[in-house]
Amino acid sequence: MAENLHQYLMNTSEPPLIYNNRTMSAGETLKSRGAIPATEFIDLVKRCDILFTMVPNDEVLQRLIKLAIAGSQGLSSKIFVDCSTVYPDTTEKLSSYLAKQEAVLLSAPVFGGPAVASTGNLVFAISGPQSA
Repeated sequence: MAENLHQYLMNTSEPPLIYNNRTMSAGETLKSRGAIPATEFIDLVKRCDILFTMVPNDEVLQRLIKLAIAGSQGLSSKIFVDCSTVYPDTTEKLSSYLAKQEAVLLSAPVFGGPAVASTGNLVFAISGPQSA
């Protein structure tokens, strides 16, 4: 999915994708195409205003959000877009944590695999503050 997002960004005037993965070697293709690796998640948080997460479960998402809150100098105006499939209670709790930091969490589970992503036809079910 990240490769398709990066390809889209490369065809716009937007800056290149900055990425982090628990297995950084998984991003070598991205790096070879001009994406920028952030070796630590907190570095990604500090460098980006909009952060997309796609993780395997609630526990990992909770850990990342808590890390972002604890490790940053401030999250004001940052938008976290979570594309994972997690429980609504988890999203609500994390949204509350981030709101206290003046940041926003959007829940955006995505439907469609890599083949659909490569054609730009993914479907996102987005919920959260409309102001984001």
